[in-house]
Amino acid sequence: MDQYVEAFQDYLLERNRDSMYRTNTVSRIRRVLELGRIGRLADLQADRVRAALRAVRETGVATATVNHYLTAIKTFSRWLWKQGRLASDPLVGLSRQNADVDRRHLRRVLSPADFARLVEAAENSPRVFRGLAGPDRAALYMLAAGSGLRASELASVTRATLLLEAEPPRVQVQAAYAKNRRDDTVPLPVEVADYLRQWLASRGAVPLDRQTRLWPGTWHKRAAEMLRADLAEAGIPYELDGQVFDFHALRAQYATLLGQQGINLQTAQALLRHSDPKLTARTYTKLGITDLAGTVQGIRLRGADKDRRAVQG
Repeated sequence: MDQYVEAFQDYLLERNRDSMYRTNTVSRIRRVLELGRIGRLADLQADRVRAALRAVRETGVATATVNHYLTAIKTFSRWLWKQGRLASDPLVGLSRQNADVDRRHLRRVLSPADFARLVEAAENSPRVFRGLAGPDRAALYMLAAGSGLRASELASVTRATLLLEAEPPRVQVQAAYAKNRRDDTVPLPVEVADYLRQWLASRGAVPLDRQTRLWPGTWHKRAAEMLRADLAEAGIPYELDGQVFDFHALRAQYATLLGQQGINLQTAQALLRHSDPKLTARTYTKLGITDLAGTVQGIRLRGADKDRRAVQG
């Protein structure tokens, strides 16, 4: 099967899939093939894949991780069928498991005060993490929480794609790095744009091109580790009441801020670039009772007349 996996890897490269996606997908495919003892095309059967996924599950990983393995091998199987290597797709009937019943990483969001402490701690940190000094990390956290961009998308940002002088200020996400595989533009809050302008001014001249990354290096492969160290310096616990604040929680922070501003679900879905509004509502927004209370205060069940009686006789 090695020659088919290598050909599939070349196909992903031709489709401009980023290196991390290619590496993870191919690694998962090879693992399923190994665990399922799938050495020939004829061996690629649903029963063998199920057995391989059970073996992956038994290593203690979460259901969401098992689903990533399933998605990888199904993508490979479908590609083999479309390439004419298989008469039909043998894995078309396999479905993802419900990851909601087995969430290993329940995320939380920070209060505005705690988020300010995190940024300040990073600004003053003497540490350098994989090439990123403290002020660079502080600017990165500001952009992450003010745009909802994922780590790989943030790692691709250049001076040419960070349009701080535009009206409104915005950041562009190139298709090669976006999860939805398309060019996107996300508007930025004024506070974030102002902060980034000051940060860039302190860095000196930055080439205005699409090659020189503002946050270069391999930090995005250890983003959770990077953030965890800054949380510790800020005196903020990584885990609280069974919920963690990892790097991806910055995206949840952004979604929650949208909810607190009263932005409707459809708009939030567009800003977060989700294909499913349920994902926006269920996975990312962390509105508490205080936030929700502000929304319902303005509801008038009987109109605006405060003197209207409940029962008129």
